[in-house]
Amino acid sequence: MKVIYVDVLFLFNFVVDHLLLDLTSYLRGNARKEWRLVLASFFGGLAAILFFMMPDIPLASLACKTAACGLMTAIAFGRRYPRRFAGDCVTLFVVSMIFCGGIAALSQLFPGSGAVKNTAVYMNISSGVLVGGIAISYLLLLRMSGSGGFKEEKELKRITCVLRGAELSFNAFVDTGNMLFDPARGKKVIMISLSLIVPALPEEDGRLIDRLGTGSPPSDIFEALAVKAPLIYGLTPFTSAGGSGLILTIRPDSLTIDGVSCDEYILGVSGQEIETAGGCRALIGCR
Repeated sequence: MKVIYVDVLFLFNFVVDHLLLDLTSYLRGNARKEWRLVLASFFGGLAAILFFMMPDIPLASLACKTAACGLMTAIAFGRRYPRRFAGDCVTLFVVSMIFCGGIAALSQLFPGSGAVKNTAVYMNISSGVLVGGIAISYLLLLRMSGSGGFKEEKELKRITCVLRGAELSFNAFVDTGNMLFDPARGKKVIMISLSLIVPALPEEDGRLIDRLGTGSPPSDIFEALAVKAPLIYGLTPFTSAGGSGLILTIRPDSLTIDGVSCDEYILGVSGQEIETAGGCRALIGCR
């Protein structure tokens, strides 16, 4: 391959990076903001030009790829919580390696059609082969993630709710051990990760609730929130094997489970990250 068209190199990697970030978001259960994915993909396209042109020095290329992976992840999903950020980085890195391997294998069937260098992909093949390679790699990644076996209705619920005018959609894992119930409101509690709920709330409310991650007592945070919205926020007592305490709860304006309207639930905010198989970041009890 004697001629490399920079615009083709950039555009191809821009599209591929967007697909891989979208897949990472799906596997990890991340809240998806399109503008962040586009911005991260744009950075990935520029990085691909640099990677393709730089000498193939193992340690240097690995360091550059790791740094680029971290920056793309930070742009796409943020880095508020170190443990989750690390998991997002690893997931993006792994799916990128698998994808590059799939495209490289396909290019061997069509000599001279393209190349993969330092994870930057350049292809000079027909659109049919290109789409086929992307589809095969994407399906392989989904298969290896085991997500196909995680779609039984009894294990996973799709929840959409409106919180103070903002819509939030997420998957909740059905946990038979979640029997939390708010006696004051007479409602069951869906436990949701702090990092999932904070971006969906008004900025000031989000900053207050984010303090749960630093160990601030829910009662202190509730006192500050109750001044502004006493009918929205509450405290629910709980008892577990590790002891007892209070959970900050939020009453949504509306809530649907698998498309069916339901008013028997409120949201309980977990100060620790909830992570289950399939990328769920919330737990719901059996109905």
